Amino acid sequence: MEVDELASSTNLKETAHNGEGGVISDVENISKILKFAKLDEKSLKPCVQQVYFSESLMTDNFRLVELNKDTLDHINNGGKLVFKGNSTDNCVLCTGDKTYEVKEAEISNSLLLVDGLMTDPSDSGDGSLSIKQVSIGATSSSYLELKLVKPKLNIINDLLSLSKYDGPENEHKISEKKTWNDLISDVSASEKELTAALKELNVIELDGFIRIVDFDYLSRILSSIVALIEENSWHFEEFSKTETLRVLADLYPEPIIDHILSSYGCAKTPESPENWSLLEDKVSHSFS
Repeated sequence: MEVDELASSTNLKETAHNGEGGVISDVENISKILKFAKLDEKSLKPCVQQVYFSESLMTDNFRLVELNKDTLDHINNGGKLVFKGNSTDNCVLCTGDKTYEVKEAEISNSLLLVDGLMTDPSDSGDGSLSIKQVSIGATSSSYLELKLVKPKLNIINDLLSLSKYDGPENEHKISEKKTWNDLISDVSASEKELTAALKELNVIELDGFIRIVDFDYLSRILSSIVALIEENSWHFEEFSKTETLRVLADLYPEPIIDHILSSYGCAKTPESPENWSLLEDKVSHSFS
């Protein structure tokens, strides 16, 4: 660099830092910088944006997440994203119906988070330059990537097996009951995926807790239902649900009887919810 150029550079830097907070504050100095950089003012947008670091960076207060179209549409439509994980599983992010594995990706160049930066500065109207100051609020050298994965549902059975329902006389032995909110928090799956898994496990909600009915206890009640139908010469394809609940209520809790009737039968017709029918294939499979 020639001596004259070096002097110009030094003077330019001194001029550039005469504004408040070390930021150039007048158009004349901007023009000098453009001239020194051999840039034509006419080739630039009319609004000059001065980007500078804030005195208090908030780099540790956030994490950047790269969203795909589905997750972006989800939050734009008012949905929420939920991060989940425990000491044994990797962190996942869930929408209402999908589960994503979360991994950290390093980048070679730092990302700058700038508040109020315009990507297409508007014209001032008279063709002259205007100055807008924007600050860098934080920097980041990594971001979180999302990968669509299958939900980890095996843990559901483990969580619920500790509180299987096998009669009111044994309830005092149960200490670890799980609510819906507990499962939402502990299981790496979306709400829709969790709901489908619980339906597959044929759970029942008792007093606000999600329970699995012990198979032996379930079989005992199902046998009592079948025996009651046979004793009264009712038809398996059409019998009174209300009468069945009334007769067996002295032996078993009514919510459990109703749950088993709904698991192994259905209403004869939507218009006659009182008339019930057992599903022969399901009942036979249970006793096989």
